[in-house]
Amino acid sequence: MAATSPKSLWKIAKWARNRENQPPSVTPIIKYPSTSKEAVKPEEKTALLKETFFPHPPEVDLSDIENTRYDDQIPMPDITEKEVLNAIQAVAPLKAPGPNGISNKALQAAAYMLVEHLATLIN
Repeated sequence: MAATSPKSLWKIAKWARNRENQPPSVTPIIKYPSTSKEAVKPEEKTALLKETFFPHPPEVDLSDIENTRYDDQIPMPDITEKEVLNAIQAVAPLKAPGPNGISNKALQAAAYMLVEHLATLIN
């Protein structure tokens, strides 16, 4: 019932601080706030926490921005190849790759071949 009162949230925080003293398979039972149904299994608890902390966002109503014009836009200068090269050289080479899977070390090794193409893509 953590979602219904701050006091319950503090109970969970206290449990979390002291969880090393408990057997590893013990986790508190969580109740669904809307139905008071208990989540006992880890899968049920995971689903409840996911639903509570990461709810599906509501549908967006974009009807008020149809045919909108933005006349007073601030001009943005193009990113230069030197700026791209400086950015590639500034990153730590051994950090984990991002979603594209390309490591910083690989980008740095191929920077002079890629910089022109990356600047074009960015702009």
